[in-house]
Parts: sequence; structure tokens; C-alpha cells
Amino acid sequence: MLNKPAELDERNLQAMLRERWGIAGQDLNYVPLGAGSHHWSLSADSGQKWFVTVDDLGADPTERDARYSRLRRAFEAAVLLRREADLGFVLCPAPDCTGQIVHRLGDRFAISVRLMLEGRAGAFGPYRAAEAAPVIDMLRRLHRATSTVATVADADDLALPGEDRLRCHLAESGERWRDGPLSDPARAMLTSCAEQVDRLLISRAQLVEQVGDLPFVVTHGEPHPGNVLQGLERLWLLDWDTCLLAPLERDLWMVGDGGFEAYRRYEAAGGYRISQPALKFYRLSWSLKNISVSLTALRRPHSRTAEASRSWNVLKHYLHGLESFSAFWR
Repeated sequence: MLNKPAELDERNLQAMLRERWGIAGQDLNYVPLGAGSHHWSLSADSGQKWFVTVDDLGADPTERDARYSRLRRAFEAAVLLRREADLGFVLCPAPDCTGQIVHRLGDRFAISVRLMLEGRAGAFGPYRAAEAAPVIDMLRRLHRATSTVATVADADDLALPGEDRLRCHLAESGERWRDGPLSDPARAMLTSCAEQVDRLLISRAQLVEQVGDLPFVVTHGEPHPGNVLQGLERLWLLDWDTCLLAPLERDLWMVGDGGFEAYRRYEAAGGYRISQPALKFYRLSWSLKNISVSLTALRRPHSRTAEASRSWNVLKHYLHGLESFSAFWR
């Protein structure tokens, strides 16, 4: 996230780091990156550098306990994958002094901590063929480790996050939105694409049964270049809050290079025939979810902040990409 959460007092964050993880340090700096989570870097008095993540459990208090439980199980699965399945590329949260890996910070937030590693992360977007190959190899190892976390990780329920809100936005697009300076421009952009959005919601719903019949494996959920850290001698896969049991296409659609070379590499090594409907389902789910999240952000009271501008740009990207999406999968 590009802006600090206004509801969070950094003094409380530092106090929890001291009390739970035994990390003391004054050099706590906000890192404006990513989406969905807030990040800080911390240079401890010991000299160790830490990466601190605070997840927002949402504006609705009735949903926060369930979201926290899902987050905790995802991180527990990541720890098992590293320790029990010996997947060294899993960069999982560090345990606190009692072995716990995530804590509530007040009612709204959850905190986790990771070692700061030397390396270079990529940027969100498509992989080049040469970049995709080692990621495909990591994912194949991950998927084969399913038995390690089969009783810990949650399973994908195949629901579309934010679908109800998206349908509400579509239904209310006939009246002006006055929540902030970008609200009504967002409404106008949605209105111009409303028929396409509605068709793709129907298309996604028609795929659910096919996808649900596929084998479920442990998946990362967002293995795009921004979640891959190139270290001195190895790759690391970051951000395991999205870890779920699901069809393997939940991971693979993000790694395809357009010529399907990455998919052929996966199939050749594993003897598995990748499902084209499942690739479509997860790619479509990603686009529709981002449209919903961006619209919801722009319908809240806002000013022209960096975060609001990013929501606008994300919405524009995915709405303008719907026509090419429809043509590609036709």
C-alpha cells in the first residue's frame, strides 16, 4: 500500500515487536509498495534488518476474525512447507518468542515479521520465457508437497472475492457517484464496459463446476514477478498470505508467457495435462476481483492521494483489457 493506515499508531507496532518478537529498534520506516498489506523496514539494535507486514483485516468488524484465521492458516502452511517439505525457496514469517507467527494488532490489523534478505524483486507483470522456467520448477516442487499441508491449508471455495460488491456497483452505475473526485469518473468508465463485465461474470460462473472437479494441490496464489526475490544464489517466493489448496492452474496462469512454453515445461516434467478452462477461470477471477476492489476503494470518501490514483489506474487497466481478454479466450 502506498499510504500508511491512518488508524494505526506506529508506537503500538514498535511495542508489539519488542514484546512478541524481542525486536528493539528505532529505525522503523514505512515502505510504500504492494497491495493489500502495509510494510515497514526495521533495523534492530542487534544489527539485524527486518521486514514488517501489517495486514488490514477489513472495514467490516464482523469479517475480521474469519480473515485473521485464514491468514494464520496460510502462514502456518508456509512454515510447514519450508520446515517439513524442505522447500528452501519459501520465505515464511519468523516465529515470535513463543513460536506464534502472526498476531492481532488491535482489532483491525494483523502483524507478521520476516528477515530482510539481500536481493532484487521483480515488478508485477508477465514473465519472459527465460524468467518463467525457474519459477515453473519451484511451483512444480510446491504442488508435489501437498500432503505436508493437506490438513492445515484452507481450500479454495472458488467464490469470486467482491462479487456482490461488483454486482452492486453495476446496478448503481446509472446514478452519479459523489464519494470523491474519482468516484464518478470510475462510474462512467464502468458504464462503458458494463455489458462486457456482466458477460464475463456469467462466463466465470459457467466454469466453476469444471474447475471444482480438478485435483487440488497446495498453491501460492500470486506467483508473479513482484513476489519473486532474486537472491545471491537462489530465488525466493514471497507473500504466502494467499496460500490455498486449489487446482494448480491457480498458480500457472500467472506464469504463462503467451506462447504457452511455461505450460509445456510443466506438463513435460509432471505428466499432467493443464486445463485450459481452469487457466481461463483464474485469469478471469483475477481481473474481476481487481475491478471490484478498485471500484470499492473509489466509492469510499477519498481525495487525490497516491493510493486513490493507483486504484484508478488499476481499474482503467483491467476494464480496458476486457476486450482483449474476451478475444483471447473466445
